[in-house]
Amino acid sequence: MTFKNNVSAKFRHVANLGICFTVVMALAMSMFFTSCDPDKDDDPPVPPPTQKDADFLAFSFAGIIGTAEINKDAKTIVALAGSSVDLTTLRVNFTLSPAATATVNGAAQTTGVSENNFSVPVVYVVTSGDGSNVKTWTVVITKEGDIVTELTNEIINTGDKTLAPGIYLIKNSLSLNGPNKLTLSPGTVFKFANDTWIDIRDNATLIAQGTAAAPILFTSERSGPQPGDWSGLGIYKCDNSILEYCIFEYGGNSDYWGMVHVQCEMTIKNCTFKDSKYWGFWANCDRGFKDFSNNTFINCANHDGDQHPMKVTYMGYLRNMGAGNTFSNTEPNKGLLVENGGEVTRDMTLKKTNVPYYIKGQTQLRSNAGTATLTIDPGVHLKIMYDTYFIDIRDNGKLVAKGTAAEHIKIEGTVDQKGYWNSIVFYEGALEGNILEYCDITNGGKNDYWRGTIVLNGTRAEQVTVRNCHIAKSSHYGIYFMNENSFALLENNTFADNTEGDTNRP
Repeated sequence: MTFKNNVSAKFRHVANLGICFTVVMALAMSMFFTSCDPDKDDDPPVPPPTQKDADFLAFSFAGIIGTAEINKDAKTIVALAGSSVDLTTLRVNFTLSPAATATVNGAAQTTGVSENNFSVPVVYVVTSGDGSNVKTWTVVITKEGDIVTELTNEIINTGDKTLAPGIYLIKNSLSLNGPNKLTLSPGTVFKFANDTWIDIRDNATLIAQGTAAAPILFTSERSGPQPGDWSGLGIYKCDNSILEYCIFEYGGNSDYWGMVHVQCEMTIKNCTFKDSKYWGFWANCDRGFKDFSNNTFINCANHDGDQHPMKVTYMGYLRNMGAGNTFSNTEPNKGLLVENGGEVTRDMTLKKTNVPYYIKGQTQLRSNAGTATLTIDPGVHLKIMYDTYFIDIRDNGKLVAKGTAAEHIKIEGTVDQKGYWNSIVFYEGALEGNILEYCDITNGGKNDYWRGTIVLNGTRAEQVTVRNCHIAKSSHYGIYFMNENSFALLENNTFADNTEGDTNRP
């Protein structure tokens, strides 16, 4: 019996091992086939961090008091340093959005390594990891115990005066009166109390020449600034004034004046206009500029009303507007507004910008002495407002709108509607050599008398050439000859959807 029991026990033990082996193999096969099943959904992968942002996430340095205030909406960083911190060769630690990069004056920045002079505002350009987003950040570091000087009319109206670098508070609006001259040192910071402004009047002179490394800052006194905190800077009858490497931000609380209003022939270049509530800049001098180039508009006039980042009173006031002016964070249907057309009596050029010119009133090219030639550069985009006569070319006037095959000039209505605006009219008194070439012209021909988008009124063939243009959506003709004594040279043009036809001349 014992023998039999031992055999039986051994058999049962082996059988149990077999069952366990079978169960284990079954589980293993189940896991194998489950993992190979193409219809079996695995847990969704964790998406990689977005690389579309261009923000500062953290900012610190040895000797900082408290925490740096990072304002992503305003794209500013404000920090307070201890009194012993050397701001002129300061290394800062920062964290950017995933894969983003930063530069200062074109030099790549490395956290904890790169040195900058933070005794003046420092401007960082941050580019997102995928390259689709570029933001300009302004960093302002003040030292504990720094002296803030309150500016008064008595201080600035003392003949020729130069303000040393520092922080200046404008608690009450100021007027610099002629013949006084005020010079601002690079790195100067002007902080404006609510609803305050500075006017430069009566042949006074403001020389605000910062540098790329030490711009001059005009900003709000608030720790959490908002568009429209302060009013603006007005410069009137002060032709020798200069604005260069200046940053204007958080002003423009008036829907009439905007943030910077200039009424004299002066130099404005390498300046930044940002976060203005209404107009960022208003050009209002009949002689135009001495120079207006390489200026940047960021997030201006997007906060209320139908204002644009920049406006000019008349077309001729854009004379000597140079190249390199750019507009970013601008709402659709906003750009550079020409509020009235007016007369252009001297030669001038419309330069290409990255936003359209919005034309609100009729422009006339004419001159009683000399010539009045308006040149429109390739790539310029013009949007004509409702019922506007875009341009008349009259006595001694000439229009030279020569696009290229690669860069057409675009002239259209602010609304894509047939017959939305009126006409481009050439008169018999125009100079020879008027030309429209590689221009796309649409939505014109509204008027029942000037029955075309392009109208020839008594012109000779040598006066007007229309070549390689596309003319469409006129409520009358594409090109209209007013009478049998009107001529032009037409070459290789195309037409589409013009109600009465391409032209009334065979």
